[in-house]
Amino acid sequence: MFKKVVLLLLLIGVDFMSIAQQEPTYTHFTFNSLTINPAVAGNKELLTVTALSRARWLKFPGAPRTHNLTMHSILKSTRLGGGFSFLNDSKGPMQSTGIDLDIAYRLPLNEGVLSFGLKGGVRFLSVGLQSEVVTVDAGDAAFQNDVVLKPLPNFGFGVHYSRNDFYAGFSVPKLFENRLNVNTVNNNSFEERNYYFMLGGAFDLNTDQSVKLKPSVLVKITESTLIQFDANFLFYFNEKFWLGPMYRSTNDIGLLAGLNINTQLKFGYALDWSFGNKTATYNSGTHEIMLSYDFVFDKKQGIVSPRHF
Repeated sequence: MFKKVVLLLLLIGVDFMSIAQQEPTYTHFTFNSLTINPAVAGNKELLTVTALSRARWLKFPGAPRTHNLTMHSILKSTRLGGGFSFLNDSKGPMQSTGIDLDIAYRLPLNEGVLSFGLKGGVRFLSVGLQSEVVTVDAGDAAFQNDVVLKPLPNFGFGVHYSRNDFYAGFSVPKLFENRLNVNTVNNNSFEERNYYFMLGGAFDLNTDQSVKLKPSVLVKITESTLIQFDANFLFYFNEKFWLGPMYRSTNDIGLLAGLNINTQLKFGYALDWSFGNKTATYNSGTHEIMLSYDFVFDKKQGIVSPRHF
């Protein structure tokens, strides 16, 4: 049974790569938006570090896992922001590791900030055909060696506008459609370009402003005409904790919950469930954990109140 499951995952991965290399999906997309939009760098005017871990199909061997770390801060000039992103994404025998650097130019506009950002980085992709796959027939020539691609360069850009109660952005984080010339996979495999639109806001639901609704929408479009959108509706209570549903157009529903431990440290958890996926019968959903910390170097200034965006 184990061999069949691993081979099934390999076939799923091969089919996926023959069409395109898609970017990972995150339920906490409002908390780590630097990964898809470099113009976000420095938007909190502090040094912000966010770690995120996502696990899908827990009961399946070789199930997808994504680990992401972002850091970004305003630089010496308030007009500039800089950031760094690290990604490790695995699906069965496939491993993808990427590193990106981000730079943003910020302009004050209508009580907010309009930013223009650039992203540059490199990604490393490997397929453990020999080390990770257990074959039914020993000695299969197609699985005698692991495949390691040459470093895949990347360049992207983004535009982002934010103020304390609203944000919107557009980005293309990966402009290069690198060919994945791996004979054991598919000579025509390539990385497909993704286009992102983000939009969100914050609304008071009562007179004393103790309860707020913060809806956010993320739309992703690929050149193969695939359109996906995510929507989160988070209810914040006294800016201490939040709770709310999510919906993804790929037939996913879920729930997010989190806590502002203090004005600098926040923790979040999300559970997704693919009700339209046949594997839903055999797995316990997708679990995602988020941890974020804002560093304050000027103790006199401190953080007056948590920023919405």
